[in-house]
Amino acid sequence: MTTLDQFEKKIIIKTKTLDFAVQDKDRIIARNKENELKKHLQLIQKRLDEIHELKYEFQEIMIENEKTGDEIGEWSNKFNEDLLKYDEAVGEIQEKIEVINKSSEAANQEMEKNMEERRLEKKLGMQKAEERKKEDLLLGKVNSSCNSVQAKLPKLVISKFDGSHFDWFRFWNQFETEIDKSNLPNVSKFSYLKELVIPRVRTAIDGLPFTSEGYTRAKNILESKYGKPSEVCNAHVQSIMSLPHISSSSPYKIHEFSLKLQSSVQALETMGKLREINGYVRLTIDKLQGIRADLVRTDDSWKEWKFPQLVGPRETRFLCLIQNHQIEVIVTIVDLIKLRKIRKLAFTVKSQTTAH
Repeated sequence: MTTLDQFEKKIIIKTKTLDFAVQDKDRIIARNKENELKKHLQLIQKRLDEIHELKYEFQEIMIENEKTGDEIGEWSNKFNEDLLKYDEAVGEIQEKIEVINKSSEAANQEMEKNMEERRLEKKLGMQKAEERKKEDLLLGKVNSSCNSVQAKLPKLVISKFDGSHFDWFRFWNQFETEIDKSNLPNVSKFSYLKELVIPRVRTAIDGLPFTSEGYTRAKNILESKYGKPSEVCNAHVQSIMSLPHISSSSPYKIHEFSLKLQSSVQALETMGKLREINGYVRLTIDKLQGIRADLVRTDDSWKEWKFPQLVGPRETRFLCLIQNHQIEVIVTIVDLIKLRKIRKLAFTVKSQTTAH
């Protein structure tokens, strides 16, 4: 057997061992174990390297045996074509390892993300606990301070919110000024808010946590339910339109009428909606039949009045009318008293004259 035949046989043996390794490839890939895949890949690459070394040695022997360049090139091309299937097997294993690595990397990232979220939740929990601790400490100081000056300051009274759109503007202006914008802790403000609404309204916020976040959510809930500008505006417009007709000059009825009208006018003016209902001024004046003439007597342009002119600066227009009618009533009562005294005196004189 020549040297060429011996080397060719050696190459065939190495190729068969490589075939066995490649045939086992599918089973290793199916197991989806990264370590096994890497070991199997190393085995196949090692066998391929050995075969390539034999190829180079075989080419040298072919040159020594005076083989032509065409013969050596033809053999090398066929040899390389035979090795393509092994390169494909190597590529499959490498691709599988890459997929496993990506999956493992994604799993690690997800795990790190979960761990980071847990760390953040723990940190937020500690911050909230610290905030509650500070709020409790501040509340204690505030309560102590309030107790020390309680005898000096008058008690502030805010009427409870009655759960209507009409009452929201009045209530929230008072609460916001006196409570919400104060230096009290939010948990204390939350307590005041719950106490200053009727039970039906309180039901909507009773389930919220007794924290700063709970207070903020409670304000948002109440404002979205009762403080919508369109609903509040409509409530005040309906209040003006539903004012009663007053045919007499009763100071009490006029005063009640005036208070309701002024409250709605002021609210609508603050909201920038008063201009939209100025067309109701004449209808409102016509409802005051008992004092209509006195109301418009001093202004020839009263037909052009808007609501601010009807209500008047500092309520003076209605107040003067009420005072005038009260004076008339008082004068009438005084005249009656005087008349009774005169009649009584006349009766006494007459009785004495008759006795003599």
